[in-house]
Amino acid sequence: MAFAEHCRHILEIDLYGCRMLEDDAVTSLISEGQQLRELRLAHCSRLTDYAFLNLPGDMTFDSLRILDLTDCGELQDAGVQKIVTAAPRLRNLVLAKCRQLTDRAVLAITKLGKNLHYIHLGHCARITDTGVLQLIKLCNRIRYIDLACCSNLTDKSIEQLATLPKLKRIGLVKCSNITDRSILALAKPKSLGYHGPMIPSALERVHLSYCTMLTLQSQGIHHLLNNCPRLTHLSLTGVQAFLREDLLVFCREAPPEFNDHQRDVFCVFSGNGVTRLRDYLNEEHSLHQYDTDGTMYDDGNMMINIGINGDMDQTMGGVLVNMPPNLPVHISQHVANAFAQHLHQNQHQNQNQVTAMMGAADINANNNDDIDEDFGEDSEVMGVD
Repeated sequence: MAFAEHCRHILEIDLYGCRMLEDDAVTSLISEGQQLRELRLAHCSRLTDYAFLNLPGDMTFDSLRILDLTDCGELQDAGVQKIVTAAPRLRNLVLAKCRQLTDRAVLAITKLGKNLHYIHLGHCARITDTGVLQLIKLCNRIRYIDLACCSNLTDKSIEQLATLPKLKRIGLVKCSNITDRSILALAKPKSLGYHGPMIPSALERVHLSYCTMLTLQSQGIHHLLNNCPRLTHLSLTGVQAFLREDLLVFCREAPPEFNDHQRDVFCVFSGNGVTRLRDYLNEEHSLHQYDTDGTMYDDGNMMINIGINGDMDQTMGGVLVNMPPNLPVHISQHVANAFAQHLHQNQHQNQNQVTAMMGAADINANNNDDIDEDFGEDSEVMGVD
């Protein structure tokens, strides 16, 4: 109380883990701190709705931009409703592990509108598509969102999240209902404004650990890698389809404190590992297209004709590769050589024209190999409860 009365011009307060902190102290801090911009109260487990409900009804706190209430487990919908009313210009709101919150709290958060840039609702398992869809509709400037362990969410929510033009990071750890449909949606270009131009996805970090319904067959992750030029972090821990030895070589090392089981399922690509994974999947996909001569693969992008000259062109080992002069994609030399070698090995068996399609664009990814920090407490690798 005395601190609040004598430090009214303070801008930032962090009381992480002050488990004896009670409601009246927080009410005083906010009421007296008219210039307060950041208030961090993570793991202050004794706080309840009344820390906010007891704020003066005629006051708003327009300076408050960041509020962190991680693991304030007694917080309920009414408290969130009051927070939004009292601090209508909040930009970052962290409500991770506030497990009693429901769609009512999310609907209250929508009143923040375009002010909201960062929202963390990880482990708020009672939230459903209904709340998230409204959040996306009314808060379309969200850049960071974490919905880890929100197990009621479906592809419907993620497909709408994918339309956010400024979205940079998304956390979906243990959202076990989502499928490759969600990933394909995230990979699509975004519309900049109403009827505005289409722009590539701005996604930088995508957390999909323990989304166990994801596969390689639908190529959702492949499309995500190719169509998100800023992507530098992709977590797929516990997703069986990606725990292949040929893919794991591109992963970063598991943290040293992990046990054997955690190491066995660890699958996180970051920095240069994302680039290498993309290149590898592109090459694998391209070679697969040409695996059967005389067939056509169409992914809607472009055509490459590859013919075998019966008279044998010695400089190309008997293989002529005829590409259109306006070829819109780059094919790396080692992939082209692989095509030539594959056709050369089969030229005595098939002298027919081979037509195929190639659609893997070469996108320059960020080569920063720095280890990425967790996106939200406990949500990155293991998604622990």
